[in-house]
Amino acid sequence: MDRKESLKQELKKTQEDLQTSKENHRTLKTKWQEKSELIGKLEKEVVEMRNNFKEKENTLTEERDKAIQAASSAVERLKACDDAFRQQLEQERQAHEQQIQT
Repeated sequence: MDRKESLKQELKKTQEDLQTSKENHRTLKTKWQEKSELIGKLEKEVVEMRNNFKEKENTLTEERDKAIQAASSAVERLKACDDAFRQQLEQERQAHEQQIQT
């Protein structure tokens, strides 16, 4: 009988250990599932942030290029106006010199 009781107690303890192990497994599985979901969420956020950054960078690059083009165009117009003004001034100076000589 002792052997039978001993085996029953051992079986009971083994079943308790199994139950504890199952509970621990469920707990760990839940924790890892939560961590996995969090990692997935964070990865999505990183992708969104990267895409937003690229969009903003492209927008700023386009704005910069447009501003550079506008500045270059303005400088060219100013040079053209300056050249026209200098030419007009030179013509008036020559006309004035001719008037003085006559």
